[in-house]
Amino acid sequence: MTVRAAPKSTGSLSLWARAGLALLAFAVYAAAYVPLYRVADTGASALVLIPVVITAWLLGSWGGVLAGLLGFPLNAALLLLTGERVAPLLLDLDSLEGPALVVVVGAVFGLLRDLGMQVQAQLERWRRATSDLQESQDRYRAVVEETSEGVVLIDTETKKIVEGNPAFRVMAAYGGDELRECRLYDLLSESRQEIDRGIAEIRSGKHFTGEKRLRRKDGSLGEVEVAVDLIVYGGREVLCCVVRDITERKRAAALLARYTEQLQEALAELEAITYSVSHDLRTPLLTIHGFGTHLLEGHAAQLDDEGRDFLNRMLSAADRMDALINDLLVYGRVGRAEPKLEPLDTGSVITKTIDQLEAVLSQRGAQVTVTKPLPRAVADAGVLGQVLENLLSNAIKFVPPDRTPHVRVRGEINGNRARIWVEDNGIGIAPEHRERIFRVFERLNPADAYSGTGVGLAIVQKGVERMGGKVGVESQPGKGSQFWIELAAAGE
Repeated sequence: MTVRAAPKSTGSLSLWARAGLALLAFAVYAAAYVPLYRVADTGASALVLIPVVITAWLLGSWGGVLAGLLGFPLNAALLLLTGERVAPLLLDLDSLEGPALVVVVGAVFGLLRDLGMQVQAQLERWRRATSDLQESQDRYRAVVEETSEGVVLIDTETKKIVEGNPAFRVMAAYGGDELRECRLYDLLSESRQEIDRGIAEIRSGKHFTGEKRLRRKDGSLGEVEVAVDLIVYGGREVLCCVVRDITERKRAAALLARYTEQLQEALAELEAITYSVSHDLRTPLLTIHGFGTHLLEGHAAQLDDEGRDFLNRMLSAADRMDALINDLLVYGRVGRAEPKLEPLDTGSVITKTIDQLEAVLSQRGAQVTVTKPLPRAVADAGVLGQVLENLLSNAIKFVPPDRTPHVRVRGEINGNRARIWVEDNGIGIAPEHRERIFRVFERLNPADAYSGTGVGLAIVQKGVERMGGKVGVESQPGKGSQFWIELAAAGE
């Protein structure tokens, strides 16, 4: 017969430890039996109940029955030690009542012990389930009740609101009991047919995420963003909707769009006015320059040195003003015209640009080296030519007078971007000024040191950005500059 172990949850002792304790109880009983018998001068078999009860409590009902059965031969053996006759005990039916009672007592105590352990295990499971339920409720409150997002459960059959958290009740302006009296039809601006069709799609396995218009208790409409999933709640199929109020965000976006449109219109009008004014200024400026030149050439002998100096200064100022107006016209034209983007061979564009600057390059004795092949890029041929012309002009302009300008043009491909470098050996640019130089009218050097209007690099940046690209520079004072423009690369 095997002895069934008690449930592990009832104690920390192993089966072998409990069996050892049971054997120890029987050993103590056996050692004390003979001395007690001789003192009492009578049988002491009733004391076997003590180790039997102990065994039953340690090993359960089967342990109690086994201990009771083992107690009978143990008592017979102990009686032999005292000199009693064992035969009557084994043959007399009346003498068997005591051992039978011991077996029954062992079985009863073992059963009581097993029942107690089962009750304890059930209580432990109940406490654990209660703790898990409390923890689940705490998580529910933390996630649903205290979140700023609205959460609402909707019965898919009746379309009634099962539950809504505080955030959703605030959005819809309903109390808890009032909300549970509502149906989904009462909360959305869509028709019943549209709502039913949407629920059918979700029940078929389609997840919904999108924007809806929420009808509040007072009838006003709010913009909300909704994510819907199908879950089982309380034994029924419900829609679990997570709702975010985006009314203010939509209002702000609409306001921003309106302001942006107004700003774009104002900028377009300003650019048109600037272009018109700049264009109209050239006529009187050319008149001033023409009369000044006529005076200087035809009437110089009638003027003294101071008069001739004034005329030269006037002509120089007119030239600078004409250059400034021309650059402003180019800047406005680049900003207003819609670029025609197409795959281009940038090598051909740079060759054409160098040819157009041949006179200026020869005057400065500049050397321009083009490292070919240059990458193909998506660009507007006219705008790209203007950009490269301005970069080359700057590269040969901002060089010390005692230094021969050397310019290198090269290209590279980085992924899907084409980059063209224009490198010079000029005066360089301090790191803190690298952003300033691309602004309109920003000059880092005196006008009498290096000619220019302060618009050239602004035209470069405007043109490159209009073509969807970027522009930058790497430079150190006295060590030249490396300007780069980056555009979308074109396939073969």
